[in-house]
Amino acid sequence: MFTIIIFIIILSILVLVHEGGHYFTARKTGMKVYEFGIGYPPRAIGFYRDPVTGKRVWVRGKGKSDLKKTVSGQEQEVDEEEEFPATLYSINWLPLGGFVRIKGENGEKSNQNDSFGSKSAGKRILVLSAGVIMNFIFAGIILGFGFMIGLPMDFSNGLDSRATVVEQPSVLVKAVEAGSPADDAGVKFGDKIILIDQIDIATVTDVQNIVKEKG
Repeated sequence: MFTIIIFIIILSILVLVHEGGHYFTARKTGMKVYEFGIGYPPRAIGFYRDPVTGKRVWVRGKGKSDLKKTVSGQEQEVDEEEEFPATLYSINWLPLGGFVRIKGENGEKSNQNDSFGSKSAGKRILVLSAGVIMNFIFAGIILGFGFMIGLPMDFSNGLDSRATVVEQPSVLVKAVEAGSPADDAGVKFGDKIILIDQIDIATVTDVQNIVKEKG
């Protein structure tokens, strides 16, 4: 259950970054965005900022959102401009994805200046590719931050001379077989093995050698 929750959280972050790329480039190139959604419909909750009063307006319930057409990219039968006067930022019940609904994203309403279809080919390509570009940038930021603070690495084949050890080496337990000696001893998923019989542990090979000797 914990693994599923972590997976959904990580996926949601990646989707947020990806769809954020589409959203910001669409807005910067003059396209109107009807909805920025995390997860897929039915809608759980959302809000938009009233263009007249500037106040945040909350929306609850699925409204006129449609899962089939959101996933397939088909044009919505309802007029989103009549449903909400500004971009709706929504959280939806199916957490495995996300979407940005842009005006005229299927080529319709190309005679209106704020639609996707009215823009030049270069701007349309930029909006379409922005999601992937943002994922690459995000990955670079995460890796850069990881290299600054330290990343886990396998010492089994030796340690790079340029590496700096920032904490005591250990072996991370990734799985424990039910009924095994490790299970009987209380070893759990995620545990770190640092010492066995006062012997420092740095690699999986160290653990295997000691188990063989004791066996």
